[in-house]
Amino acid sequence: MEPKFKKGDEVKVIAENSIFSNYISEVEEIIPINDYFVYWLKGTMQAGRPLLDGPFKEHMIELIQEEPRKIIGYKVPFDMFHGKWKKGDIVKIIYSTDYDYYVRDGNFSKNSVPKEIAEKWEPVYEEVEQPKTIFERVNSFEDACRELGLNFEAIDDITNSVQKLKIICKALNENWIADWSDIDSKKWCVLWQPNKLIVDYSYKNTHLPKSLHVKSKELAEHLIKIAKKELLEFFES
Repeated sequence: MEPKFKKGDEVKVIAENSIFSNYISEVEEIIPINDYFVYWLKGTMQAGRPLLDGPFKEHMIELIQEEPRKIIGYKVPFDMFHGKWKKGDIVKIIYSTDYDYYVRDGNFSKNSVPKEIAEKWEPVYEEVEQPKTIFERVNSFEDACRELGLNFEAIDDITNSVQKLKIICKALNENWIADWSDIDSKKWCVLWQPNKLIVDYSYKNTHLPKSLHVKSKELAEHLIKIAKKELLEFFES
């Protein structure tokens, strides 16, 4: 019996009763148990111990299938038709036939090539909207839960400022984890000075929890902006 998924597969948690419902991650470990397999996903374990729930059985996760990008045309590989088509021009199908491709962007030409030839050229894909930056996507605790695929409603009763900050920082870091063995890399954090919050960095471990460090000064400044209440509660305690 072979496992349904393999290590590295991108999957989504579909179990409705899981705190990781809709969580998207990669399969990290596959464990055979009697006549079935269970799967650990990246981000659902910390220091070798499970977080909240897991591992997941096959019926609890599904494979993320990358949607094929739409081809809008093909690049001309060399000058053609006495220079009417230049190398690098993009040709596309204008109307629904099996063979006619024409230069796009208003440079109409009656010249055409068979479809089976054009489809061997370099394809040009439809442009897709670029994803928003992490600064746009995460502006609250709820946004951070959404970014990590956590069920916000299931954990909305978390009142501990440290736990909230850990979730926010993890979302802001986008899978970055501070390497404390690397003394040359900066780990940014928020510190308390009399009457104000400041941004600072360290090269080695500090009294702050490791999970409250972020990968850049800009993210630390953003953390103050979106989680000032939680930061003040943390330092006051």
